[in-house]
Amino acid sequence: MSEDRYLMKIINETTYNQSTYPTEVENLITEHLDKTDKLIFSWGRDSSTFWIARRCTSMCVVEHDLASFNTTKDFLFFKKINNIKIKYSKENYIDSIKEYPSNIFDTIIIDEHEKEKCFVSAISEARSGGIIIAPYLNIDLLEEYSNKVKSYSSFSGKEYTNEETVIIRKK
Repeated sequence: MSEDRYLMKIINETTYNQSTYPTEVENLITEHLDKTDKLIFSWGRDSSTFWIARRCTSMCVVEHDLASFNTTKDFLFFKKINNIKIKYSKENYIDSIKEYPSNIFDTIIIDEHEKEKCFVSAISEARSGGIIIAPYLNIDLLEEYSNKVKSYSSFSGKEYTNEETVIIRKK
């Protein structure tokens, strides 16, 4: 079985309708999306991409890995999913969000690749009231960039993070 077919089989069987976020984070995301225009930008596709896409108007996904890009593109075509626009960008991956008008995204999701650099790039790009979701982000980065994240607050009203996922909301 080719790598693309194998990846498509995995996507189809395990991730199409599932979220990998903890329930508390799932609930926060769902509540947030219910109150917004539902425009999402995502660096990379992870297991929750399709779960979130079912709840949004439009999602822009940028992939740095060509095999993942091709598999996802084929899957979107196969499942007739039209609200996700996927783009391949290896050289301009981190700054790819800057190709869109500033402050249009309600939600920005940061996957594994170049996570810290993408987080720094995302800080200035969320719209007022928008959130940044960064699973497994090094929490020390929030302190390192505290002058840039001062326009953000805790999303849950408690802290910036649970054990696994950083979520912050732009004021």
